[in-house]
Amino acid sequence: MKMLKSDFNLKSDSATVNKLVEDVATIKDVVLRLEAKINKIYAAPDFTSSLPTASTQLPLGGKEEVSPVKYKDVVLTDIPCSGTSPQKYARKVLDELFSIEEMSAGLFSKVGHSKKELLSPTRSSLVWKCLEKKFSHSYLRKLESAVKLSLNKKCRDARKSARRLWSPSSRPQRKRTTALVLVEKRRGSIK
Repeated sequence: MKMLKSDFNLKSDSATVNKLVEDVATIKDVVLRLEAKINKIYAAPDFTSSLPTASTQLPLGGKEEVSPVKYKDVVLTDIPCSGTSPQKYARKVLDELFSIEEMSAGLFSKVGHSKKELLSPTRSSLVWKCLEKKFSHSYLRKLESAVKLSLNKKCRDARKSARRLWSPSSRPQRKRTTALVLVEKRRGSIK
C-alpha cells in the first residue's frame, strides 16, 4: 500500500510520514503473526476436540451402537432426550429411578453441611451411565456441576411437593371467631 504525504492531511515533514508508514507496516506484521498463531490453535487436536460441536452436544445418533442401561424393567437409555441438555435428561432418569418419597428424603450429591442422606449410590451411578451413553465425555465434564445442582434441585422440589401431599389439609384452617363457636355449639359439634 502506497501512502502519500497528502493522505495524512498533516503539516509535517517527510520523517514523520516515513515513521507513520513504518508503524503501519509493523501493525500489518503483528496482525499476520497473530493470524498464524490463531491458525495453529485451531489446528491443535486438543482445542478442536473440546469445542462444542453438534456431535458433542447432541445425543448419539444411529451411527454408534449404544448398549442399554436397565433398571428393573425400564430401559433407561430409551428415555427420550429432548435437545442438548444433560440436566433435563438426568432429571427424567432420576424420576424413573427414585420415588418422590426417596427423593424428598435425600440429595443426589453432598452440598455444604447438609444433613440429608445421599440417594442410593448404585442407582445414582445409573444416572451417570445414561448420561455418558447420550452425551460426550468432554461435554459432560463441563456441565457436571450444573447436572448435580439440577438433580439436587429436583430432590428439593420433591420435598416441597411431598409436604403438600402429606399435609393434613391443603386449605388453611379458618380462624375460630366467637360467632363460629356459637354456630358450632348450636350444631352440637362443641359441648
